[in-house]
Amino acid sequence: MSFRSILTIAILILALIAAGSYFPWWVIFFVPLLFGLLLDTVSPRNTSRIAALAGFVAWAGWSWYLAYSNDFRLTQRIAVLFGDTEPLLLLLICGVMGAFYAALGAYLGRLIRLRFWKTTSQNNLVKK
Repeated sequence: MSFRSILTIAILILALIAAGSYFPWWVIFFVPLLFGLLLDTVSPRNTSRIAALAGFVAWAGWSWYLAYSNDFRLTQRIAVLFGDTEPLLLLLICGVMGAFYAALGAYLGRLIRLRFWKTTSQNNLVKK
């Protein structure tokens, strides 16, 4: 993993946490969509991988923070509804859902960029 990818992941995590503090839950889709539109990476697959990792860390971390702030009371009550599962399993499921939505948003943003904007990476992908 290159330094640029690590820096992109860190910036995306911070942007997701900052946007998640002020906007509804569905912002986890639109922030990576903007990253996919604005950043010129090599392929949609790499863009979605970076966004999935950032979405998982941000969403699971935010869920853990909210659960920790109330001593996991609400998480334990919700776990009873799902058949008395572990509360940390619910946090893992939240992280996977965040990774899915973030990857989907970044993939869509990258495909929109490839389809409608002329970029230098398109010229590198096409062999002459």
